[in-house]
Amino acid sequence: MKTMRENWTDERLDEGFDRVDGELRAIRGEMSSFRVETNARFEKVDDRFDRVDERFDEFGKRFDRFEDRFDRWQRVMFSMVAGLMIALLGIVLSSLGNM
Repeated sequence: MKTMRENWTDERLDEGFDRVDGELRAIRGEMSSFRVETNARFEKVDDRFDRVDERFDEFGKRFDRFEDRFDRWQRVMFSMVAGLMIALLGIVLSSLGNM
């Protein structure tokens, strides 16, 4: 242990700690710029998701209009089939009455 202490003088330790301190400051600076860049990218992604949400809302409105049209056509078709069934039943009953 004595030789190790003699090799590691206070000046050498200070130099080592200063070097480590400088490297840590550099890393902190890089992390800070990384955070800024990452936040900017996430803001862009958020903007894109907002645009996609708007498009889905627009699609939902268009689909609702289509659904309303389809429901109207379904009612018309049901009315037509019911009318045809009543007409057919009338024809059959009138032909049975003539027998």
